[in-house]
Amino acid sequence: VVKDPVAAVKWYRMAADNGDLSALEKLGICLASGNGAAIDRIEASACLQLAGVSTVEARDHLKDLHSKMPPAQIEAGRVRAEQIQAKISARVADGTLGVNFLSVTFNFNRAVPVEMDEQGKGLARASLKNVEQLREFTETKTLAEHGDAVAQSNLAGYYYEGSGVPVDLVLAFEWTRKAANQGYVKSQYALGYCYATGKGVPVNLVEAYAYYALAAPTVNAAAGRLGELAKTMSPEQIVVGRKRLDELQAATAAQPARK
Repeated sequence: VVKDPVAAVKWYRMAADNGDLSALEKLGICLASGNGAAIDRIEASACLQLAGVSTVEARDHLKDLHSKMPPAQIEAGRVRAEQIQAKISARVADGTLGVNFLSVTFNFNRAVPVEMDEQGKGLARASLKNVEQLREFTETKTLAEHGDAVAQSNLAGYYYEGSGVPVDLVLAFEWTRKAANQGYVKSQYALGYCYATGKGVPVNLVEAYAYYALAAPTVNAAAGRLGELAKTMSPEQIVVGRKRLDELQAATAAQPARK
């Protein structure tokens, strides 16, 4: 079969609409480079963000793409990714997702449809599994935005690890902070670690001390790190850290402790 980039993009779109992350990655690459379609960096960004659930390569392409985009376009790409996620989630919920994909799979090297076989069924199942990952991320993000502390902590994990989204330590820190401020003890410990190591925030030993101390009665690891951290601090810093701990305890007193 003669190579046909335009036809390839057509089939990538069809498979991507069914939640296939491999197709989303390839479509993103095509839209970023103008191979088989007009360059559309916002749509490319959205596709690569979603494809990042399954491959490091997609995240690498996304990082390179974002280096060429202004902040406004990057934000537009994030919004577009959320729209695609919502569409996929709705199709999962109503049971229509995968109807076409389960009856035909695609040979992406040739960019032509081929009849479903056992390998194709496996690809379809893998695709649906990836869609489930997208659905879980979307649900977590929605719960986090509505104030669920556990979801906020879990969402921070997505951004810390780059699981389905580009690594964003600053955003991860912010979601960790939101959960910690609601009394979620694991996030209080995590926040101490962020301040101690500069993960998503400038190093601040006083804040690290206070948050480690706040979590220490419940999280054994926090007590251990608190002792190690104290060895690196001056007496004056420790005094300030204890005062900060008092402030945090007062602020979280009304919040139910969450482990």
